[in-house]
Amino acid sequence: MKKKRLGWIITPAIYLFLAAVLIRLAWSYYNFKVFLVPQSHIDVAWLWTKDEASQKAKTTFSSVLGLMNKYQGFRYSQSNAIFYEWMEQRHPQIFNEIKKRVKEKRWEPVGGMWVESDTNMPSGESLVRQIFYGKRYFKDKLNVDVRVGWLPDSFGFSHQMPQIFKKSGIDYFMTQKLSINDTNRFPYKSFNWRSPDGSSVVSHIPPPFFLDSTNALKVLPYLLKSFVKGQKAMVLYGYSDGGGGPSESMAGFIERLLPFKKPLRFEQARAEDFFVEIAGERQPVWNNELYLENHRGAYTSESWVKKTNRLLEAGLRNAELFSAISYLYGGAYPSEDIDNAWKGTLANQFHDIIAGTSIARVYRDAGLEYKGIEMTLKGISDSSERHIASAIDTQGAGVPLVVFNALAWERSGVVEIESRALGGEGFLIEDDAGNAVRHQTTGNKTLFLAEKVPSLGYKVFRIISAGASTKAGRGRPDAGLRATRLLLENSFLSIEIDENTGFLKDITDKRNGFKVLNGPGNALQLFRDEPKDYDAWNISKEDISSKPLLIDMPENVELLEQGDVFAKIRVTKRFEGTIILTDIVLYRDCPAIFFENTVFWAERHHLLKAAFSVNVKAGFAAYEIPYGTIMRSTGNASPAESAQFEVPGQRFADLSSPEYGVSILNDNKYGYDIKGSTMRLTLLRGPEYPDKEADLGWHEFSYALYPHEGGFFDSNALRAAQEMNNPFIAFFAGKHNGALPPRHSFMGIDNKNIVLEVIKKSHDREAIVLRFYEAGGVGSEATLKVGEGLRIKSAFETDLLEKGLFGLKHTDQDLLLRFKPFEIKTVELSFEKTIH
Repeated sequence: MKKKRLGWIITPAIYLFLAAVLIRLAWSYYNFKVFLVPQSHIDVAWLWTKDEASQKAKTTFSSVLGLMNKYQGFRYSQSNAIFYEWMEQRHPQIFNEIKKRVKEKRWEPVGGMWVESDTNMPSGESLVRQIFYGKRYFKDKLNVDVRVGWLPDSFGFSHQMPQIFKKSGIDYFMTQKLSINDTNRFPYKSFNWRSPDGSSVVSHIPPPFFLDSTNALKVLPYLLKSFVKGQKAMVLYGYSDGGGGPSESMAGFIERLLPFKKPLRFEQARAEDFFVEIAGERQPVWNNELYLENHRGAYTSESWVKKTNRLLEAGLRNAELFSAISYLYGGAYPSEDIDNAWKGTLANQFHDIIAGTSIARVYRDAGLEYKGIEMTLKGISDSSERHIASAIDTQGAGVPLVVFNALAWERSGVVEIESRALGGEGFLIEDDAGNAVRHQTTGNKTLFLAEKVPSLGYKVFRIISAGASTKAGRGRPDAGLRATRLLLENSFLSIEIDENTGFLKDITDKRNGFKVLNGPGNALQLFRDEPKDYDAWNISKEDISSKPLLIDMPENVELLEQGDVFAKIRVTKRFEGTIILTDIVLYRDCPAIFFENTVFWAERHHLLKAAFSVNVKAGFAAYEIPYGTIMRSTGNASPAESAQFEVPGQRFADLSSPEYGVSILNDNKYGYDIKGSTMRLTLLRGPEYPDKEADLGWHEFSYALYPHEGGFFDSNALRAAQEMNNPFIAFFAGKHNGALPPRHSFMGIDNKNIVLEVIKKSHDREAIVLRFYEAGGVGSEATLKVGEGLRIKSAFETDLLEKGLFGLKHTDQDLLLRFKPFEIKTVELSFEKTIH
């Protein structure tokens, strides 16, 4: 009887279970769909040069167009706007055929970027311009508004990318790269990726390969998991890296399967078709960077490329800024030259080029391209500077020297000029009020202190014959700056150097008596650097966690310079064939210690770091990322924290408690690690593949230690980093009348959390475009003030493509702006001049 009753219970339960399984399978089948997206990932340069990539693109595109003629259901997706421009310029017949297929919606341009860029090392503005020039090209030439971000192979993704995508009209994002994490599996395949300002893009990570005849079985686990979860799946197929695209056999096989589309739940599709479908479904949210737990050596390999890129980014910014100001006063704006300089710089931000993971021939080509861009930018800036100077009243005694501040706050600092331009030794330098300023000549350079140079403006100084001056002389060394062979001291800091190691053994902040170090400072650490594979790409955790060899036996420690402006101690070290000259520099009125390095690097499979053991404890460190800041853990408690043993950052990283903090600033480095109370900056590597001579030879680079009171967001660390990377610009001017006074600000912003990064002419209208971002991580208000001589006629907010005008309230002289945390904002202004 009990068995019978038990049967009445078990049997319905089994039926219910089977019914539930069937319902679940039916639901999974109904929601499951496979989108087959034919493509060809062609590297702009890698184990081949750009010219060779152009040929690969020609061959691939010709093959794809042939398949389209043969198979009516065939589709194709292709990124990298530069490839299309190459076809337009070199193979117009292929380009015209592509235009025809795009119009039929069988050929899909994706990515919307000039190239598939790295997103950690290029500046925020470079990433904006990647999309600006990419989407503009696709719209102008192919009448397509690209909505799918496409970076299958880039080495990690900045947390600000969703905002940059969204404000550029890109709603979707695809990458495969996170599938190769070496420690933690990324938890999602489809998700909403969100930036700190709240912008988000629908994102997907397909399998970490492009399906071809050799790896068809690898896709089955991904498809099975997608089916069980009832999710849409995207499968990219076609031969890649070196191009090739879908083969005849692939296209034919898919064409034969098309009649079975309904029962098999698959279709050949465009990438955008897939994203439109999943955008309507609820997705988990990822509110962080997409840190790639792999390829960490790419932040350092081929150091000179990273240095040149940083210099060109600053040069582009200033060329646009000077040209825009000159344009407001009747000068020409060289749009075509600036556009070409940008495109050349962007092309070399392709992820394998800027990452240092390409062959030597790629870098020989890049070096020639960089020189051409540098010459173009110098010509643009020189011409614009001359035009601006011609509008300044420079009458008076001596030779007028215009010192321009390209940053949007009043600042003081050191100006460097060539001594030969000063006409000998018997000279003084006076400011616009006739006051003698401190100066110091060293070698062929003269440095002087420029105080209170106006925001985005200038101040006229004068080179005066010593006998003609009515003012006091150049001043004498005083208590403001003191130096001995092992000691540097100014009004902010006292620094002591260990004679036996060449490291810093003490830094005292004289403002509050704080001892900055709890161990050695600027300790040079050499690690064995032998990753198991992908030499230039990777750093082994085992290598970097091992005990380093300290380069701690100085050949010489000497007081090299002492004067009115700065003091310098040189530490000379050798390690086998490597020579390291480190000049430790303290300026008279600056609360930072500078380390100016000249290195002859002879190492293979070694990695060099500069380490600072600081007297600060904090659970998180701040790092600059493109158009923002990210906080990363200083611990190793979780697998994710442990995996971040080398992380990307740009011009600074900071470790702060609420009471005190320390920043490392740099002029061209990108690899950091901050764990516990040790801050380290990665300086050089020695990989041998794919460039066996990578980084051999001479290098020059600088970094600085910037101690400060209070936490990071209360400090001036960002401004200090910007000043280090954008020094004063000085140019001589003839004597003449002018409508502009000897001291003037064209524009300024009244909130230090708001960074005015770009001033340029609009591409489409007779107006000036300004780009800001909020750097403090809090909602902020700021007032933009324009100087006398300009009157605001109209003000509009636009997207990053300079589209979608939205009117803003303003007065003649100021404009109130409101920002969300880390928001990027673009404003278009038209002006009426009141000074002519």
